[in-house]
This record gives sequence, structure tokens and C-alpha cells, in this order.
Amino acid sequence: MKLPPKLKKKLMIITAIICMVISVSVSFGKQHNITILEALDDIITYPIEKLITVAKNKISGIIKSFKDIENLNLTNKKLQQENEELLYNNIRLMQLEKENILLKDLLDIKNRYKSYPSFGANVIGKDAGNWYKVFTIDKGETQGVSESDIVLANGALVGIVNEVNLLSSIILSIIDDRSTISVEVMRSGDTGILSGQIELSNKGLANLEVDINSDIVVGDQIITSHISDKFPPGILIGEVIEVIEINNGLVKNALVLPFVDFSTLKYVLLIERNEAIN
Repeated sequence: MKLPPKLKKKLMIITAIICMVISVSVSFGKQHNITILEALDDIITYPIEKLITVAKNKISGIIKSFKDIENLNLTNKKLQQENEELLYNNIRLMQLEKENILLKDLLDIKNRYKSYPSFGANVIGKDAGNWYKVFTIDKGETQGVSESDIVLANGALVGIVNEVNLLSSIILSIIDDRSTISVEVMRSGDTGILSGQIELSNKGLANLEVDINSDIVVGDQIITSHISDKFPPGILIGEVIEVIEINNGLVKNALVLPFVDFSTLKYVLLIERNEAIN
């Protein structure tokens, strides 16, 4: 049977390649004392083994990459947890520092009025809203609290004891609309009446009414007056932030920002009114 020219050519090429492989194998075997079958086996299996080795290395690399990612995730989770703990501790430290400042202020006030019987109290409740206009403390009749005792915080006037219970008391602050105080402009000595107003108390402010001829300007500090029948003279109250002229020819008003922050009260100092006034 006569083969087609193309097929005959391919067979010749394959035969030539086989002969070359055998020749190289025999030559290589003679040089290194290896049989022809061993040489052929090496030639045939080497590419396969190489492929398997490359594949194993690739798979090992992929597995290692997954393990590295898992380790990174664990490390990241641990770092995140440590960061959250540090953040919490930092916030707690800031809170403690703030509380220490408040307690130091109370101690300073107590030293200032050390000739008067006084004691500290915690704020435990307040009326609805953002401002401590009326609030409750954890001291009452049992601890010696009396109505009209004077309440201080942050080095300044908070208000007065309005109601006393057995173990607690209710405080009426200077920004409440029921509060009126005889006060004095520290710089000029002019006197006036400080009172709470609903609109202003919702901003943490109080209204001061003085004579039309009074010398009062923005930045003046306001203190309790020597003619007050409720408080001893010279207790800091707040600072004038605006002076308002009224077209009645009799009085003018001023807005006073108290030194006490009535949005964040925690601790107060009580002074017995009778001892303080006397």
C-alpha cells in the first residue's frame, strides 16, 4: 500500500526525532554509565516531574498566602481590640480628670467659705429638658439640709434649696423663672435684680435689670449684693454678654451667662443659709 506523500513525510520526521532521541540517550548513557531505558525514562519523565514540582510550589504559595491573610486578619482584629481598649481608657481618664477638676472647685469653694458649715452633695435627678433649672440632690433633712440653704458649684452660685425631704432635696437654680436675686456689678458697684426667664433659661442664661444710669458693659462680672437677704455678698454669679437698652427711660437689661454650666451639673456644695447670712 502506497502512503500519501504528506503522511510519509510526517512519519519520516517522527522517525528521525525518535532516532535522535535514542542517539542522544545512548551517548548520554555511555558518558554517565546509564542504560538506554533509564535515559529514555529520564527524558520522558523529567518534564512531567518539573511540571508537578512547579504546580506543588504554586499550590504551596497559594496556601501560604491564605495563611498569611488569616494571620493578618487575626493581627488586625487584635490591634483593633487593643485600640478600642485604649480609646475607652483614654475617655475614662478624661472623665476622671474632669471629675477631679469639679471636686477641686468644690474644695476651693469650701475653703473660701470655711467659716460656714458646708457639705457636698451629688446631683441625682432633674426636671425634663437639657438644663438643670430644678434638680434633686442626694442629701436631705437627715444630713442637716434646710430650706433656703445656699448651693454652689464651679466656684459660683447655683441657687437655693427649695424643698427638703428626708434623704434628698430639690434645688431651685438661678436660671429658673421663679428665681430673683439682688446682685451687684463688681466693677462699678451698681446693683440690680437678676431673674430667670423661660426663654433665657432654655439657653442657660439669666436676665439682669439695672437702673438706666448704671455703669454696666459687656464683660462685667456679676456677684451677689451686700443688700441681698438670701445670699452672703460677693459670691460669683456670671458675666455680662449683652447690654440691652429699653426705651422707657427707667431701666436697662443685660444678659448674664452664669459661671456654672447648668447643662452638666454633677456635684454641688451646700452652705447653711442662717450661718452664711449672719
